[in-house]
Amino acid sequence: MKETIDFGSPEDYLPQRPPMLLISRITKITEEGAECEADASILKPFRREDRSVPEALYIELLAQTVGVWSGYWRKNRGETVGDAPLGFLLSVRSFAVKIPKIAEEGALAVKITKLIFEGSLGSFEGKVEAGDRMAASGRVSVYQPSLVEFRKLFPENKKGE
Repeated sequence: MKETIDFGSPEDYLPQRPPMLLISRITKITEEGAECEADASILKPFRREDRSVPEALYIELLAQTVGVWSGYWRKNRGETVGDAPLGFLLSVRSFAVKIPKIAEEGALAVKITKLIFEGSLGSFEGKVEAGDRMAASGRVSVYQPSLVEFRKLFPENKKGE
């Protein structure tokens, strides 16, 4: 029988809260990437009049999955996840939406694979699947500043502490 690992909830690793928390469940985390799910119903308030999903939401799903991956490994190193400053999405490349309109019910699978992660910079290949169909894909680059760097960037902001 396959062992199920409880990775906790997305809130354990991400600063977002509803309605901006788009990830519903964590299904897999490895050194090389992560897989999460998002309930399609969570996207309802953000849909356009024609029921399509804005491209930015697909990008945010990828970014939040990277945040889950990063938070999980910080926690495994003994760092307090809540003490880490916010991460930054630096760039999105080769991004394509294959399915602009997805069902309003069901789950979306969000999968990211680490291409490189050195110090505080990382690049990840990602995809969002609706059932067995690719909804969107692309590459995201991220930056996780140290607390010292965060304070230099945002001296008045105490949220990163």
